[in-house]
Amino acid sequence: PTATPTEEKTRVSEEDEEANTDRNTDRKGAKPPRPRPRQDLELEPSRKRTTPPLSHLVHQNKTEHIDILIQQKIMETRNNHDEIPSNEPLLHVTAPSSANAAASSSRPSSSMSVSGLRSRSRGDSSGEFAPPNAPLYDLAAGNDVINALPLPEIDGILAGSSGLLIRERFYWSQVLCAACERKTQYKIAQWDPMLPARLTDRDFKEQPLMLEIFEESDCCCRYCLLSARELDLGVFHPQHYNNMAFESNGYPAGQNPMLHFHRPFRCAIPCCCCMPFPNEMEIHDGPTGTSRGKIMQDWKWWNCCWCCNTYVNALDTNDNIVFTVNSPWACGNGCLNCCAPTCFNPVYTAFVTRPGRREGEYDSKIEVHWPGWNARGLCMANSAAENWILQFPEGSSPDEKVLLLGAWGLLNFINWEKRSNQRQ
Repeated sequence: PTATPTEEKTRVSEEDEEANTDRNTDRKGAKPPRPRPRQDLELEPSRKRTTPPLSHLVHQNKTEHIDILIQQKIMETRNNHDEIPSNEPLLHVTAPSSANAAASSSRPSSSMSVSGLRSRSRGDSSGEFAPPNAPLYDLAAGNDVINALPLPEIDGILAGSSGLLIRERFYWSQVLCAACERKTQYKIAQWDPMLPARLTDRDFKEQPLMLEIFEESDCCCRYCLLSARELDLGVFHPQHYNNMAFESNGYPAGQNPMLHFHRPFRCAIPCCCCMPFPNEMEIHDGPTGTSRGKIMQDWKWWNCCWCCNTYVNALDTNDNIVFTVNSPWACGNGCLNCCAPTCFNPVYTAFVTRPGRREGEYDSKIEVHWPGWNARGLCMANSAAENWILQFPEGSSPDEKVLLLGAWGLLNFINWEKRSNQRQ
């Protein structure tokens, strides 16, 4: 039967009261469970949670997320290569030059990229092996690029150095016997520009040891050719004692040098206005044998008449002159080094200049300091054991510092290894 309008209105009111009662009950009691999505349905690809790409991370603060970049590359590499030893460096940071820093400030941070990571145990896919002490990453901040480019170990040591203190070993046997010629040995410490301008032997010995240089040469060459002998110099980590004292000489057994200097024998005798066979020293990387440049004696045509200024040139691997070292003697440079280094004039100075400098300008200095009133100072002429300060030019690169270290080595054997008791 058809309901009347009054009955229909009453039925709607009763339904509304039941609905309100159900809602009040839900508020007072527990919340009804939410319906779960069907398990057989997959989310759309655009809604799936994924790891943010490297480009997204780079748009953010590079310093904050550099660890994330490294960890992601390490995890990717470990899936295909052997595990990397945990005690080896993972990141090498190279500060940008002023020009690169200015250029990089105008580029967006998204220009950073991450290259492949080498496995130290088996090498990369091309079969090449990374050096055992090479860092896995090289962050060139000026170019905003992370590269797996190994850096030679000696470069990392010299990169932040302003200069070196070099102390040669003193042998009583050479002082007492003119015929004795021992293998030279040198201790190297860091030079601080805040140190006094005049350093005594005690000042040298108090500095913490950083490197050592050992000579390897033939006994016959040492006794027959003296300071003109053929020899090899190797740069090593400190051996037994972490101070500026000395121990056994010669190359340490079973070790390869970080840097290798080879001086061949040359009959460096002037002939009128030229020197057909000038002194030279070759520089090679120790682990790889790669050439790092060479040092050549530069005999000027007027040196046969005026020998108070002698020169050596530091050449890169392309035979371009990087530095010239001017060594004044006697009346050279206004008698600057007359009677040096002695108690009368305790510091001998040689000047390092880049090409294009005007006369009288220089970039850094190489100094020989008189040790003082001790056995080294009193017997210096017969011992040929000097204390050196090798100052690096401001802003010089590790390659340039390696060349200057080689220039010091050649200068030492040309000018300072000639003992007075061997000239009689």
